[in-house]
Formats: sequence, structure tokens, C-alpha cells
Amino acid sequence: PGQSYCWRVRYRDQGLAWSAWSTPTAFETSQSELGENLLINPGGEQGTVKRVGRIIGRKSNAVRRCYDRALRNDASVSGKVAVSFTVGTAGTITNVIVSGVTGELSDCIRSVFMRVRGLPILPMSQVFRQSFVLTQGS
Repeated sequence: PGQSYCWRVRYRDQGLAWSAWSTPTAFETSQSELGENLLINPGGEQGTVKRVGRIIGRKSNAVRRCYDRALRNDASVSGKVAVSFTVGTAGTITNVIVSGVTGELSDCIRSVFMRVRGLPILPMSQVFRQSFVLTQGS
């Protein structure tokens, strides 16, 4: 806040020739109207985190089905699963990292997340995290 800056621009035309520089324009920064949370967590102040959480929460049963399928092959499978996923600017999940399990269970959970639809469109990609505790009979 309170810093003074000056800027000017020029462009290149179709023949790759540069234009003249524009007239310099001065401006001064002021206190941001955005809260600190928005700087750390873009979209957080518009409820994006809660909205994504609600949508992902609806996939808990699908994750449970992945777990039940894995139990048929290995009765000792259990524990905490952490899923880190990136929501891109088109409102789709572009990357999923599953930690805490491996093999078919990890692949199944990743597939569940990659099929999620209805996420908010974001001004920039954002990483979210969701945890699941997998235990028999719960």
C-alpha cells in the first residue's frame, strides 16, 4: 500500500514491427479490498472451498465402493487415504494424487475424482485436499 509506480506499453504488429511507447501513466497502490485468505486461497472468500467440499463429499460412497472392492482381494486393507486434487480453470479436475494406498484401490479412487463434474469455474487452478479413513464395517 502507498507505493507509486509508472507504466507504459507498446505492441508488435503483424509485420513484427514495434509501435512507439505509450505515454507513461503513474498510479499508486492502496490497501487491498481482498482479505488475506483470498491471497493464500484464491476463491476461498466466495465459498469455493465449501462448494468443492460439498461436491467431493457426494463421492464418499464411490470411494467406499472402491474400498469394498479392494477388501475382496486383501482383507487387511485399511487406513487413512489422502487425496490431493487440482481443479482447473474449466471447473474440472486436472490432476489427482492418492496417498496412503496403492495399486487398484489408488487407481479406483483416482478414477472417482477424475470423473467429478459440476465444480466451480476458477480464475486459476487450485489444489484441494480430501481425506478418508477406510475401516471395515464403517
